[in-house]
Amino acid sequence: MTGHTGDANTAVKFTSDQTVETATPREPAGCGRFQPCGGIVGKDQDGSWMVDGWFQLHSGDDAAMYVERLPGTAGGVIILRDNAVRAELLVEPFDGEYADILDISQVPKALPPGGLEYGHWYYIAGVLEPSDILLDANGIPVILDANGDPLDDFLDEDHRSILGDPVVTKKGHDYVYLYDGTTVFSGSHERSFNFLQPFAPPSDTIDRVNLNLGGDVTLDNMRVYDQAFDPESFLVQVLGIPEPTPLAMLGLGGLLLVRCRRCSRVE
Repeated sequence: MTGHTGDANTAVKFTSDQTVETATPREPAGCGRFQPCGGIVGKDQDGSWMVDGWFQLHSGDDAAMYVERLPGTAGGVIILRDNAVRAELLVEPFDGEYADILDISQVPKALPPGGLEYGHWYYIAGVLEPSDILLDANGIPVILDANGDPLDDFLDEDHRSILGDPVVTKKGHDYVYLYDGTTVFSGSHERSFNFLQPFAPPSDTIDRVNLNLGGDVTLDNMRVYDQAFDPESFLVQVLGIPEPTPLAMLGLGGLLLVRCRRCSRVE
């Protein structure tokens, strides 16, 4: 397919039942519950990353353009998606807090007036800017109960209720940006937690990453970065969204994704 730059054979059109799936190993060593484990951005140790790319919608169905998923039939824990109304970024915990009641309405959304136009090229970026959380010697968040005493865990045995709160010195944010060629639409939400999912094995590992789940879309030049607001990204270089700082990119082998360091393209 012709891509967003007008060059032939640079984009791929998907139907709703088509996807590209890449297996991701259980790493780094020592990962597990409360630790980044598997995936791509999901295993980023400092919690700072972004995903961006270009897309066209061809129907009103939800299109999860980039998804990091748990084993088996479990759903995504990191999702960059769009539909005819909005674009949004979901990062577990989806409302940025671990609470008794999950408020998924808090996920950041970009809402262009009148919705999205079918067949039009849009640029999208999802960014996680990490919070500063006190960690113990094993890299696990320090959780305090109502009396200020440390807890061994912050969820009950059924993983349904929170027992305490992390020690947060600076809250982070997640952001989503949507650019239609003239205007940038954006949304953000404050977070106490970076990406964190507390499930027990084997569901403590992101074992696959998908491009497109459920959407009739065309995708072009999807990229993954290991730092928020990468200076080599379109978001920073062209749209002027801060904050530029040096970094190296992460890459995902497979269709559509550019694996690069300083944006050198691997054929």
